[in-house]
Amino acid sequence: MIGPNQHILGDGAYILTDKVINPYERDEALNEVQQHHNTVLSSCRPSVERSFGFLKMRCPRLKYFRSITIEYAVDHIVSCFVLNNFILEGEEPAGLPGNRQQPPFINGADDVGNFPYVNVEPDHPLLLEARLNGIEKREQIAALLFQRR
Repeated sequence: MIGPNQHILGDGAYILTDKVINPYERDEALNEVQQHHNTVLSSCRPSVERSFGFLKMRCPRLKYFRSITIEYAVDHIVSCFVLNNFILEGEEPAGLPGNRQQPPFINGADDVGNFPYVNVEPDHPLLLEARLNGIEKREQIAALLFQRR
């Protein structure tokens, strides 16, 4: 999973946590450090979005993929990237796995109730702690980015 010094960059649609760093909200009065942080984050987003868009065109299953386990979802996405890289390099992937057993999928709202870890309460103590750690981590990253500009 994601180590303590690692994180995923997300846009404003994602909740800020210690594992997902997003831009400062635009409706806040942003100082120069925060504005620079947002500029750096937004500068890398178009190439990432194009990459995922291209991959979703090549692997349409990714558009509608829903899994109840993070591990299977990660394996599925990584597999799509690996196959995409083989195609880009003009090679045939060796030893593609056969019919691998797939874990069950969430088919609708009724299925979600069987898996209590799918939904997180917005005021859950662990989420609150992760958000507070995310605020601190984003401030540190913003300060570092500003110093290195």
